[in-house]
Amino acid sequence: SLTDSNPSISSDNYKIISNIKVVDNLIHNEIALLVIVKKGFLSLRQYVLIGPCSRGLYYPVKVHSLRVNDIPVRNVLTGQCATIILEPVVDDNYDVNVLDDVSSMISLRRSPVGLVVIANINNADNDEIDHESNIPKYHYNDLIVPSSAWEFDVRLVIVNHPGKVKLNYAPVIHVDNIHQSAKLIDISSPIYSKANPEIMNPIELSNGDRAICRFKFLYRPEFLHIGSPLVVRDGRIRAIGHIINIYSASS
Repeated sequence: SLTDSNPSISSDNYKIISNIKVVDNLIHNEIALLVIVKKGFLSLRQYVLIGPCSRGLYYPVKVHSLRVNDIPVRNVLTGQCATIILEPVVDDNYDVNVLDDVSSMISLRRSPVGLVVIANINNADNDEIDHESNIPKYHYNDLIVPSSAWEFDVRLVIVNHPGKVKLNYAPVIHVDNIHQSAKLIDISSPIYSKANPEIMNPIELSNGDRAICRFKFLYRPEFLHIGSPLVVRDGRIRAIGHIINIYSASS
């Protein structure tokens, strides 16, 4: 009932139909979610993928219900919040237990924080438009499965730290709708060290230092975008940056 991620797909090769961040789950015996549309749009009876699960995989589902301010609608546009109910895709290729699997995935994550609902299709295909939903006609098998990542590089600036930031430091990372602890596993390519401008390979960072740091999530892979702003908040520690590289969970 799971779909493997495919890290070889470039964003130049696909058309983004839906890129949606899950904010909360509303009904625990259904796939009912509160979402915000970050890019593209979402339509009734549209095929989408939900994930990643703890193994970095995604489930195919179909939009069964779509509401904005408790009013049924056919489409939700970029920037809008909506409540959606998803139904599992059931045919010979998928188990009938997808509903239980997705519900278990949400409960195992303790919250839907970090989950995305996404639909990407090939640019070369699906030129025909479904006039009822006003989206390209496509089957769930046409969906391009996104990759998920354990490790990622960040161009980081230490804003405030009472001591030193060293390897194996594991703060909570906040990026998009993701809030998860990640371990600092490498400090490389320093841009500037306030304490010692001559240093080229620092093993620790202090206030005002800037460097490219590699982090690894501790509990599960996540769906990330290059360029996404990132915040580190851990007690009195503050650092900001943005993601510059992503390492696929299957690479």
